[in-house]
Amino acid sequence: MTIKVLIFDIDLTICNNSQRKRLALERALSCKISNQDWTQIKSEYYLDKILSKLKIQYNELILQKFLSHFLYDEDLFQYDKPFQFAVPVINELKNKYKIYYLTARTLCKTAYNFITKYLFYDGTIYCCDGTNNKNSYFLKIIDHSISKPCEIISISDLPDDGITAKKLGIISVGTYEGCPSNKNHLEKVCDYTISNINELPNLITNIS
Repeated sequence: MTIKVLIFDIDLTICNNSQRKRLALERALSCKISNQDWTQIKSEYYLDKILSKLKIQYNELILQKFLSHFLYDEDLFQYDKPFQFAVPVINELKNKYKIYYLTARTLCKTAYNFITKYLFYDGTIYCCDGTNNKNSYFLKIIDHSISKPCEIISISDLPDDGITAKKLGIISVGTYEGCPSNKNHLEKVCDYTISNINELPNLITNIS
């Protein structure tokens, strides 16, 4: 099998947005989160589980406030950092494969700013306007790259991305570095899983 294209999700795949999440949650709750509490909750993905560990009752208003701050407060995006191996790995892989970035960020310029700020290879960026249903964007990449689905690998922390990619015949790789609590779910729905992006080159070689 010949792999030609790699599609990277951004948040929690190559981007550690933990500090942005913490600050957005503090703004939503109008209170500070202690370092001790944050250590207990930072690996959780779902807000209801986060609030439960903080002994706060979950409600839709908190969710909407959190998402508003997390997705739209532009000053918070300055705290995003690449995961340890993300930049060198992608800049190594660019020599062999076409690179695309596919993100559910609502503010597309924040994705571009992140990619350029940290000297990632400047591949094509698609932003799907806040929706996690990326089916149509996967199809756009298939068309734009002039590749067959089986020649494409999608790398993401999101189980839904793995499900969507597989339905289209795209090879799905789930990464759980940013959210270890998603590991079991990713293993159930993705073709392959990795604990961090540094494992990706060897995996691609084995798939090929």
